[in-house]
Amino acid sequence: MKRALCIMVALILISSVVYAKEIGQGIISISGATGLGFNKSTTSVEGMDDLEATTIDIEVNGEYYFMPNLGIGLIFMYESVEEDLPMDGTYECSSMMVGPQVVYNVSVNEQMSIPVFAAFGSVSMDDDGEDISGWAWAIGGGLRYFVMDNISFDGYLVYDSMSLENDVEFDITDFGARVGVSIYLGGE
Repeated sequence: MKRALCIMVALILISSVVYAKEIGQGIISISGATGLGFNKSTTSVEGMDDLEATTIDIEVNGEYYFMPNLGIGLIFMYESVEEDLPMDGTYECSSMMVGPQVVYNVSVNEQMSIPVFAAFGSVSMDDDGEDISGWAWAIGGGLRYFVMDNISFDGYLVYDSMSLENDVEFDITDFGARVGVSIYLGGE
């Protein structure tokens, strides 16, 4: 019984590699994602007014696959936070990261793949009217489901870290989920 099960698992793995979804050489990928989104939260503390915050995350990627499943490109990440503070009014903060990235696509089967990526870039932040700049990096991975050969729905888990400095040094890290769509153009 164990032997038959091992043979069946081996056949499934071999067939998934044979019919794996490969992103070919010369393909250009354009992706857009949002950080599970538009997030509106309310915090209630006894004896204080409610605190409300609205967060918007947007990410746009472009990659060129110079060999099958391996691409290089650019990433653009934007985040905006608006929070109502009981004594100080409204607090607003936004950050923007732009930089190069590397993507590797692990083929699972003919409709799914697992992309993993790493990115590094320059970041600028507008902290309630004060401009701060620095560096950021991000790593992540997820799942792509190809609804057509040139369109996939994507889900990612992303960890990013920003190091900003003006008079004081800020280190900000974030872990989150994003969903989006990718379009694939060109190829051989």
